[in-house]
Amino acid sequence: MRRLLQISILINAIGLCLAGIFIYKTGGISNLFYKLKSKHVIAKMQHRQSQFSNAAICNNCIVFLGDSITEYGEWSELLPKYPILNRGIAGDGIEGVINRLDEIARHDPSMIFLMIGVNDLSFHKIQSVINMYTKLLSSIQELMPQTKLIVQSILPVNNAIYHLGIENEAIDQVNAALREICDQSGLTYLDLGADFKNQENNLKSNYSNDGIHINGIAYNQWKEKLKPWLPIE
Repeated sequence: MRRLLQISILINAIGLCLAGIFIYKTGGISNLFYKLKSKHVIAKMQHRQSQFSNAAICNNCIVFLGDSITEYGEWSELLPKYPILNRGIAGDGIEGVINRLDEIARHDPSMIFLMIGVNDLSFHKIQSVINMYTKLLSSIQELMPQTKLIVQSILPVNNAIYHLGIENEAIDQVNAALREICDQSGLTYLDLGADFKNQENNLKSNYSNDGIHINGIAYNQWKEKLKPWLPIE
């Protein structure tokens, strides 16, 4: 009986070691969670991408590009006087946006308002997010050199409403890097933080019900921040 227990412990130990090796070789525990999460949202993302690729071309439209925070904005109603394409996809990250830039480029947009990265901070280290973002900005400039690109800061979160596993300190570090990259590249950086943060550096509690996605009050505030960058009506 004792020998069987020893064999069982040994087998379990070997199993844990093999699992550890597998997780390490696939990029670590955070990357593994990222891949598992992706499986749950990939079908929805593919459906939305299919709509995009089969939609008519909208030459010189203004594109709002990003994740769920962009997708959930009713941009055509918020800014009814402008031709707008909403290219936000819930669950998307920086690499996902890079992979769908060809669909954006076919419209030859006049402007792109970009906000992406908060999902990436759930699964990747800060420097990795910055590196991916640098690649994204270079790809947009190369593919659409005539398009006016507005890089919007990543919005803060509020972990007091719901613990998200994303810290505002990390968001601030990425935003600081984005500002510097934009300054060096001649791109426009739009800092939204001051209008969305409370005194504790969190997303204002009256702007969100879940700590990350924003409500109509916040979208209207966002709209006001965009107006100086939009073409004269």
